[in-house]
Amino acid sequence: MQGWNFVLEQYTRLPPALKASPSLAGRTVMIIGANTGIGLEAAKHFATMDPARLILGCRSEEKGRKAVELITKETSCQTVELGLIDLANFESVRAFAKNYENDPLDILLMNAALAVPTYETTGDGWEQTLQVNHLSTALLALLLVPALASTAKLNLTHSRLVIVASNTHSWTQFGEDLKPENTPSMLEKLNERAYCTQKVMGTRYPDSKLLNVLFTRALAGHLSPTLPIIATAVNPGFCYSELMRHVPGPRLIFIKIMQLFVARTAEQGARQLLWAALGPDGKDGEHVNFLKGAYVSTLEVREPSDYVISKDGYDAQERIWSNSQSFNFPLFFRTNRHHIATRQTVMGKLSYTDFILEQLTRLPPALHTDLGGKFVMVVGANVGIGFEAAKHFASMQPKKLVLVCRDEKKGEEAIAAIEKDTGYRGIELGIVDLSSFSSVLEFANKFKEEPLDILVMNAGVVPEKYTITKDGWEITLQVNHLSTSLLSLLLVPTLVRTAQSHNSQTPTDWSFSRLVIVSSDVHFWTSFAGEEFKNADNRGIVETLNGKTEHSMLRRYCDSKLLNVLFTRALHTHLPPSSLSPNTPPKMPLIPTAVNPGYCVSLLRRSFPLSARINARVREILYGRTAEEGARQLIWGALGPDGKLEGRYTREWMSGVYVSTQQAREPSDFVIGKEGWVAMERAWDETIEILEKIAPEVRQIVNVYLSGY
Repeated sequence: MQGWNFVLEQYTRLPPALKASPSLAGRTVMIIGANTGIGLEAAKHFATMDPARLILGCRSEEKGRKAVELITKETSCQTVELGLIDLANFESVRAFAKNYENDPLDILLMNAALAVPTYETTGDGWEQTLQVNHLSTALLALLLVPALASTAKLNLTHSRLVIVASNTHSWTQFGEDLKPENTPSMLEKLNERAYCTQKVMGTRYPDSKLLNVLFTRALAGHLSPTLPIIATAVNPGFCYSELMRHVPGPRLIFIKIMQLFVARTAEQGARQLLWAALGPDGKDGEHVNFLKGAYVSTLEVREPSDYVISKDGYDAQERIWSNSQSFNFPLFFRTNRHHIATRQTVMGKLSYTDFILEQLTRLPPALHTDLGGKFVMVVGANVGIGFEAAKHFASMQPKKLVLVCRDEKKGEEAIAAIEKDTGYRGIELGIVDLSSFSSVLEFANKFKEEPLDILVMNAGVVPEKYTITKDGWEITLQVNHLSTSLLSLLLVPTLVRTAQSHNSQTPTDWSFSRLVIVSSDVHFWTSFAGEEFKNADNRGIVETLNGKTEHSMLRRYCDSKLLNVLFTRALHTHLPPSSLSPNTPPKMPLIPTAVNPGYCVSLLRRSFPLSARINARVREILYGRTAEEGARQLIWGALGPDGKLEGRYTREWMSGVYVSTQQAREPSDFVIGKEGWVAMERAWDETIEILEKIAPEVRQIVNVYLSGY
């Protein structure tokens, strides 16, 4: 986060604190670090909502009792109680957890933290910032997961676990010296006195907040999907606080000046904690699932730092998670990532300037690997990025490469050109017309018994005018979404079976098949949040999109690309979880990915009116990518991040992501928000219902392969 963005966010006008609807009657709230600052202000807000119990976890009994008296006096809440805990002492943390492990617990808010300028260790032998801000926070959260889970299941609600992080996590990252090849344990390295130089101590607090974000994401990813717990990291913002009271003179003066000009009040900071614990609307229900693993700032879901969403960040996240398991917590966890609320560059927004800058980004070469023995299929491969992707795959010498085209002659010409350029002779032609469901079914029946490791769904259209297919669907909707989804689903058993056959032969590094659905960054410029979709209860999203409205054909294309992103994320969400044990093969070894090739020189716009074609050609000249550059994104989606089809953590990191500029990025704010989550589930259910009427086996495939949600 740049300094100017930080200041602008600090000055953002905040709405009032969220309140539970209905009240918190009968529910238990626990706040760790509640005797002062934002923790105290958050406790005051919760006290006004009539909780059955409001537990203040404090280190000082004297200060804790004063906080209880103050809250009781100001709010008249008679259910406030004090619990003593010292996060600088693991035994104190365990004793505290023991006191409450069998009690109901609906909301756990981990707010306690410290910032110190010098290296000092606790009685447990850990640097105190590292222990208080991360290790003890993680330990208590894990020890109370059973209480959160049992309470939620008993009441048929979602429990909330809120870990207070900070936007300072954006100002640090873990360098080369902390990678696995250089140190076996990140946390032990961070704890070494020799490592904690004056420079390192200057970033120790931001480092601990980065650990908070990574831990929250890991926890959300590893929680069993049967547990209704929402784990969220929250940034309260830069607030008036006693947190920096130990900072040395010159830096403290600077902080005091900053507080005068840009700081939020403690109450304003507390509003962020309330939103994370009760958001997005103070009500419980399935719609809150989009908050799993999310990073909350300024009362909405925001994206954490670029480092957090990178492969290095994910690797650090998983290593931190592994270290955390040394605390002997109950086995409530399974390795599965059911919510991708977090992978992007700048908070899920894409301005036209950002779009152009991304277009002009210099791209690395295409990933390359040995595909010997593998089977690859590219749908929409006779021209443009599909053709260039097929050439790249051919150069990797797969066992078979199937080029799927609508026109047989053009397909044969494409095969001849690829053979000439690469010398590869293992290409087969497949014919399918995505504007015809019967053609899709015929094609799928022909290939469903053959092996398939990589399926790239690239075909798409942008027609000049509203056109209905013989199946009764608007052609953009049918080709780009319905038929793409239909063929993908029909070949899911083939993809899974192929990966399973590899895993039965080499049970050491699990293989995963890849499903790549070509989307576009134009999905940023549309949403299904309008009144026509909110009032579409009788018709649904897909039926509404099928209607002949005033929407331009370009808008229909954008809508279809948004459907591609939602379908990919839904497919990922409904995949069953992988086993926690590295010795147990994955049940469904499949990685679905949505890919943005970028704005490329292409025949996709050949049906545009003359003026639009001229406009498109000018933009192609100014900032368009070549078809080969666009194809690199498809290759990365199929082989990324390291050119391997093996590796359990590749599944955990890549599955369901949106790929752009050869890295995992975050899709639009709509997609990652509450409305996007609801739209994803609605579009998924509607699409399955439509497709099972065309191919009854679709429902069986969903029940057998995609019932893990």
